[in-house]
Amino acid sequence: MDIGKISYWSRRIHRISLFFVTGLGLVQVVTGLTLKYPTMMSFINYEWAFQVHIFTSVYFAVFFVISMITGLIMYFAPWLLKYFNKPGIPPTKLPN
Repeated sequence: MDIGKISYWSRRIHRISLFFVTGLGLVQVVTGLTLKYPTMMSFINYEWAFQVHIFTSVYFAVFFVISMITGLIMYFAPWLLKYFNKPGIPPTKLPN
């Protein structure tokens, strides 16, 4: 288990998942506001907003959990690298 490689791949996955979290989060905000204030957002169909909100919530949750897990890996990786790469005990000098 190479912690450096795990940290590298978690950083890449984290970045990609954050794009999805941001995009789906914006969809969730707009449809959620439509559901909470139907008179303010009367130009959006209420039933359509409800279906989109329910449909995208599952994907939003999945990408959010992926983002949280990879974020925790990136947070703890420096400590794990420091812990596992402790300097070894120097060899004792034996007399010739």
